[in-house]
Amino acid sequence: MSREPVYFSEYGVCERPRSNKHNVKEHDAYVTVVDIGELSGRRYDNAYFQLHLTVPDGYTVLSDEDRMALMLAKTEVNVDLTGSKKRVLNEFAPDFLTLLHAEYKGASLLLVAQKMSHFPGATNGFDVLCQLKRTAREEKTPVRFINAPYEQQVGGQRFFVNDLWVGKRLQPIAQKKYYVRAVKGYALVFTYTQPATAENDLLGLIEQIEFPEFKS
Repeated sequence: MSREPVYFSEYGVCERPRSNKHNVKEHDAYVTVVDIGELSGRRYDNAYFQLHLTVPDGYTVLSDEDRMALMLAKTEVNVDLTGSKKRVLNEFAPDFLTLLHAEYKGASLLLVAQKMSHFPGATNGFDVLCQLKRTAREEKTPVRFINAPYEQQVGGQRFFVNDLWVGKRLQPIAQKKYYVRAVKGYALVFTYTQPATAENDLLGLIEQIEFPEFKS
């Protein structure tokens, strides 16, 4: 049975195959310094993406040290842990950056950045979201997208968003939402997840995200 294509008025059909070509000059030329940001108390700041977020008390947040360890594990480079980890990251620029991970009462918000070159043919956040949807449908755990992609302002910037249920149709285990935007050679992907039984947004962190200095 063929899937019904998902339409978006301005950008066409999400399921339409995209070109495998990638404009390296347009996207990867930006990526000269890797910045996974810094968590100071409850305040997260990222200079490269000009992203800021204050995490309320009571939330569990992945520490800078743990995030750095994740990045180093993906570089596949032997590193002297007594040396400058940030220098190593700048030199090897991993494709996948864990910016922030916060949890509260079974809900979580994961902020990552992935090089646009990882998404062949993608030129904007909508293209990346389409590829994420296809990948999600190929996972063993069934997913059901509730609606077509739509736009939402996050911190004053436009993101492409899609909502989905995770699990069987009659017994979903989680609600999930993708927020995607292309920025400086990376795809910013914010993934919000909470138990299917939750009636309200348990985290409320999306509204706390700020891009006060970012200029498109």
